[in-house]
Amino acid sequence: MVGVARSRTASRSDALERARAARLRLDVEREQRDRQIEEAAAAYFTNEDARAELLRQVEAVETEMATSLRRLRDLGESNARIAKLLDISAADVRKTLTVVDTEATEAS
Repeated sequence: MVGVARSRTASRSDALERARAARLRLDVEREQRDRQIEEAAAAYFTNEDARAELLRQVEAVETEMATSLRRLRDLGESNARIAKLLDISAADVRKTLTVVDTEATEAS
């Protein structure tokens, strides 16, 4: 019986060692996957921040463009003439001036 008990103990020890090795292999794979997930999420957040900054820049440029349109109107140019001068549609001129005028009214 003692030989059987040692055999079982050796088998149990061997099985535990194999289980540990398998778990460690899986843990390494899990850690690699977790790092990849973190890297993908970090890239997303970096790009989200860059996008927000670019949108702020676009908004600032569009505001300056609108201010230029308002100056042309203040100089007596018609929407049609501004559109021809700048090679944009009269609808875009009207839309932009409406936005500028609305923002100016709201700021007052």
